[in-house]
Amino acid sequence: MYISIAMIIVTMLFISVISIVYLPKDKVVSSETTSYKYLAILSLVNLLLELLLCTNIVLNINLYSFLNLFLNKIFLITLFLWYMIFAYYLFSLTFLYVKLKEKKIKKVNKVFAIFVIIGCLLITFLPIMLVDDGKYAYSSGPAVNVLISMNLIVVIAAFIIVIKDLKYISKKKIIPLITLMLLMGIVAIFRITNPGILLNSFSTAFTTFLMYFTIENPDMKVLNELYKNKTIMEQTYDDKANFLFEAAQEI
Repeated sequence: MYISIAMIIVTMLFISVISIVYLPKDKVVSSETTSYKYLAILSLVNLLLELLLCTNIVLNINLYSFLNLFLNKIFLITLFLWYMIFAYYLFSLTFLYVKLKEKKIKKVNKVFAIFVIIGCLLITFLPIMLVDDGKYAYSSGPAVNVLISMNLIVVIAAFIIVIKDLKYISKKKIIPLITLMLLMGIVAIFRITNPGILLNSFSTAFTTFLMYFTIENPDMKVLNELYKNKTIMEQTYDDKANFLFEAAQEI
């Protein structure tokens, strides 16, 4: 458990630095930058919740206390939301998404929203089992199984769509997806062999960290300078054109 706490704290430091650098910065509004903003926020929330849950175990707080159950449910929901937003981000990179007209995009968004709402409701109302045998402490049960199943479905679906449209997507944008799938495999192995080591938040946070270096986020200051220069050039051109017109009129 202490290993998990140490990993969570170190990961929180990295994500906090990324968030401090990225979130206040002026950004071009796009599905990519908007998705990343929410992923960064959810990563921080996930890590904080997991740290609180680990602290409760170390302090021997009753696993089935209302506070502990509430924190576990919120943790599962925020983890589920991270995977859903990540999958939507990947879909927005594909040529299929680019070809969709505005009305069809709205329909896709509605279907996606319904899927997310159903997942959140299932995780909220299905029971959760909290295990602490003195050696390991972890959560399981129907709510956790739904979380794992739905996350696996959307990640595999996103992977298939991305591979299909691979020639239209920058190769560096595939790195977070491949990394996440590898980390999901490692998480599955540890859940069987050593469930006390919690890597769920670490895997999502590390993927978020990698995404910072792959998303397209032009510097707004540079864009503003380019726009100002463009405006000045256009004004200069207009002034010259007016001068030549007036000179021609006088001649």
